Amino acid sequence: MPTLHSVTITSVSRSWTRGTTRRSSVLPQEDTLHSMQNTALIAPKHVTRHGYPVFPQLLVSSKALLTADGSYVPDLTYPYDAIFDDVHTRFIAQDNLFDDTANVWTPFLSSGVNYYFTWSGLNEPRMEQIEYRIDKLVYPMNSIRLEEGTSLVSSFNSNMDDASSFMIAIAGLVNSTERATLLRVGDVMGTSISIEIDEFFVIRNQYGSATVKTTVHPAKMIPFYMVLINDPTKTELNIATGNSRISRATIPNQDSTRSLELFVGESLSGTKTLDMNLFELTFFPYAYGGPMSADEIIKAMSDVYGNAT
Repeated sequence: MPTLHSVTITSVSRSWTRGTTRRSSVLPQEDTLHSMQNTALIAPKHVTRHGYPVFPQLLVSSKALLTADGSYVPDLTYPYDAIFDDVHTRFIAQDNLFDDTANVWTPFLSSGVNYYFTWSGLNEPRMEQIEYRIDKLVYPMNSIRLEEGTSLVSSFNSNMDDASSFMIAIAGLVNSTERATLLRVGDVMGTSISIEIDEFFVIRNQYGSATVKTTVHPAKMIPFYMVLINDPTKTELNIATGNSRISRATIPNQDSTRSLELFVGESLSGTKTLDMNLFELTFFPYAYGGPMSADEIIKAMSDVYGNAT
């Protein structure tokens, strides 16, 4: 029988009551509340005592990782721990927010009216638990899996919303090795913004296009972070796999407002070739000069999903 000379045990737990969520490490340290917003959770299963179903007031779930190479799960592995200022709408990959029966992905928090994503077609996005590593850090993460033939389509205020200045942040893993549309803003030719991936990232609008060159192929960015910034004078794309190296490109813009119809994984012609695991999509109602810059947003996401250097 082999002998382990070095063993690392990491255990992360969550405990909650029926009214609020709490999160803590079972290792000795103070229990702290990190969530941006309290979320009501009801136990999906009961326990049986003396032959009768009982719903306890306190529930605890725990996951343990045992490794022989020193790998461990970082403390910040829950998406709602990320701290954002003045967020309008934030979508994160959670089972209780993703309804594959009604075909609706509802936001974790939102200031809008009827903000959600939906989908249709034979191929549908699905929840998928994945695991990736950055050095010796192991990240178990919920994600929404988009494959060829699938896409997410927004329904913000019954598709009647528009804005002149905004930012859209995305975190995830790209699996596509060929050209695909990652994100499109707007559904009318000549007024939309599109972000495509190939060997690099490409941003386009009716006034021009630019390539954001990264040091590695998008499919090798584990994970990748994207912040799209739009205001009435320019459109900017920021791409990173950590907070130390951020690549950017800017193209001109002359539109005072743009439609907030968002399409994840679908081109203007309806082509759906994107393959990715989506962790979150967050919308900010401001561009430059707001509470957070693109660099600060990428830093907040990398604190949760990992900071590759």
